[in-house]
Amino acid sequence: MRLRRVLALAGTLASAAALLGSVVPASAQQAAPANSGVPSAFTAWRPVAGNPSPSTLVGPVENPRPNFRARPGGDVLVSGWVVDLTAQGWAGVDAVAVYQGPMADGKKLADGVPALPRGDVRDALGYPYFANSGFSARIPGSAVKEGTWDLTVNVHTAGKGWFFKSVTLNVLAPLNAEFPNDPIVVISSPQRFDTLNTSMKANYDTSYPGYRIQFQGYALDRNAPVPGGNRGITTKYGATGVDRIQAYLDGPRGVGKPFGNVSTGEAVGSYKTVSRDALNTGNFSTFAEGFGTQYKLAGWKISFSPTDLTEGNHTLYVYARSAITGNENVAISEFNANDPTN
Repeated sequence: MRLRRVLALAGTLASAAALLGSVVPASAQQAAPANSGVPSAFTAWRPVAGNPSPSTLVGPVENPRPNFRARPGGDVLVSGWVVDLTAQGWAGVDAVAVYQGPMADGKKLADGVPALPRGDVRDALGYPYFANSGFSARIPGSAVKEGTWDLTVNVHTAGKGWFFKSVTLNVLAPLNAEFPNDPIVVISSPQRFDTLNTSMKANYDTSYPGYRIQFQGYALDRNAPVPGGNRGITTKYGATGVDRIQAYLDGPRGVGKPFGNVSTGEAVGSYKTVSRDALNTGNFSTFAEGFGTQYKLAGWKISFSPTDLTEGNHTLYVYARSAITGNENVAISEFNANDPTN
């Protein structure tokens, strides 16, 4: 598991009983683990200026990574996990905000989403209330400019106020692109806050045949040259300007469950596939084609069994990488899965 590897690299896990016991009230320790722990490097959440509360927060900022280099105009994902070791019944964080500079006098770049599923944290630390300790924020490409940025990732805990971690972001010099913020990536299904009927009866597909649900959308880079030119891009997908699409469920890359991957035109996975609409169905992405006929193969889809979705709330993350600039953007859609026959 990735978390375990990160923890091991930071130092073999010491006893969490001592760590948790030093800051967690006895009444909240019934589920404290006996043989795990958190390296001290993960405890560097500091109170923001003017906050007198001592920090009892642990957890890393996993993205952006230390050597990550962003492209101007490309969205930047900020994600990780954090828990307040004194919280009872939950992970303790109810808000996330990313700033350029300190929260007191810096520029807000993005609000984030706290309490995302992190079963790996729960399992590694042995504390059930840490299951929803993940967080994620997206800095929009319009705010990403060339240079070295000093970011602060700020999290809020009830009754204690705001705490932060510092992150350095290196943004490369801009390319001479007409559409520097591309690629465009869209999730057309499921729409945000949709409720999906996951019953087997509702999802029988006579053309498959079998039971399946489909997620769909499109991705393209408007900087892609028209096919036939000196720099024409001819791939299995046509001249869409996108060379990779990746999908994850219930968390960003590195956290969520992989839900397919397209890099060079070959779908990977078992019965889950991500493919262009035209490859299997002949149904071109009409929305994408509105940008030009060269994008008629820019549609993507994921087909999977209804049994792959547990009932409840889910979040889909779809990443698209430009073959022109190397920029990668992500689309996010929250939805609910429900089987009315249960």
